[in-house]
Amino acid sequence: MTIRRNAPSAPAPATATNTAPRFAPTSSQRVLCEVQEVATRLHRCPRTIRNWIRSGTLIAHNINGRYLIDENDIAQFLASHRGRL
Repeated sequence: MTIRRNAPSAPAPATATNTAPRFAPTSSQRVLCEVQEVATRLHRCPRTIRNWIRSGTLIAHNINGRYLIDENDIAQFLASHRGRL
């Protein structure tokens, strides 16, 4: 399991070998993101992300009082809310 820490990163340019979606992990390892990183990527306030988590709209794991969101869950959230964000 990998936890990303508030380090925004630019998406890699798409090439013939790099065509994975922006949030999809490239290995079988789970990648967890903090609320701030998800907020930055989705251009939303961290409070909005936490509200989505509390309402059950976005799946997250509460570990030691911190919400961590799996990148697969982010991709699923984006797919189900396409055009509404």
